[in-house]
Amino acid sequence: MKNITTWLMRLLVALIATVTALTAAAATAQAATPTTVRPATTLSICANSPIPSGYVITEISAGSPSCSGYAQYIIQTPTAGGITVCGNSPIPTGYVITGVSTSDVTCDGYQGYYIRTPVASGITVCGNSPIPTGYVITRTSTGDVTCDGYDGYFIVLA
Repeated sequence: MKNITTWLMRLLVALIATVTALTAAAATAQAATPTTVRPATTLSICANSPIPSGYVITEISAGSPSCSGYAQYIIQTPTAGGITVCGNSPIPTGYVITGVSTSDVTCDGYQGYYIRTPVASGITVCGNSPIPTGYVITRTSTGDVTCDGYDGYFIVLA
């Protein structure tokens, strides 16, 4: 009986040591992992920098001294209700182009695109707009006035 008691005590000590070591290792790994920081809504970046996912270009300043002659972009996260972006901006997944302007002075010669999230009941988008997954075109109009000559597509959620 004494051998079993001794063996169980040694097993218990080994288990406690293992659990303590694993807990310490997990705490060290957690401390070494950087915390996730929510990105700023608006950033100023150099044009030779990649645009972070989910951001759009809303303004371009040519030949910025802080960017060694590269243009400077003002980027931000779009809102569902809509925002005007520069024509060279990525269009985030789920957004559509509902207007095009050639007179946008903040985009250094690029067209301005008005983007927003579509509504399930339908919306007219410009012919250069991405069509979100699940939406279908139910009618077209030639040379839509709000799209600066692009055709207009009326899309609805299928």
